[in-house]
Amino acid sequence: MVSMTSAQEIKTTGFALTELLVAIVILGILAIISLDSGLKMRRRDQINSLAVTLSGWIEEVRRSSQRGVGCTLTIGGTNLTAGSTFASSSPSTTSTTVTDLNACMKLDPLVIPGSFARNSGLFSIDTASFTFTPRGTVTYTSGSSVSIVISQQNNPDKRCLRLNGLLGLLEISKGSSCGSQELF
Repeated sequence: MVSMTSAQEIKTTGFALTELLVAIVILGILAIISLDSGLKMRRRDQINSLAVTLSGWIEEVRRSSQRGVGCTLTIGGTNLTAGSTFASSSPSTTSTTVTDLNACMKLDPLVIPGSFARNSGLFSIDTASFTFTPRGTVTYTSGSSVSIVISQQNNPDKRCLRLNGLLGLLEISKGSSCGSQELF
């Protein structure tokens, strides 16, 4: 036969309510910190993605210009959102040869990807215009280089693209002043 034990002898196992609340609060704080750093990384990656995409597009235009007639590039804009065009190319001279015109005209304008639409804020890209000649050299509208700063609203990260010299050496660096910071 089983004997009855008193209430004092029964041991309960588990957590007290205060222990559970402390654990939940700690987990909540860790979740908020990781979410904030995740959003910062996402915005930094968006700026990096635009800089790399723009530099690749500029190189594609350079190669296209060497196949025929030169290409004039126009880059920039403010308050850009997903789907906004921020770079385009056009033939630098009038030519009657269809092959020459197609070298520049078949390149699509560069558009901010639709995947940037959600919580990405507005982008700003410095306005610049320059021309690639069929010989592979660059003609700038002013000076011997062009700097294009890519920034995003509520984001301290910036990237700077610099096209420099007669051959148009392309550099990407961190920050808003090209060449003075570490390269990207």
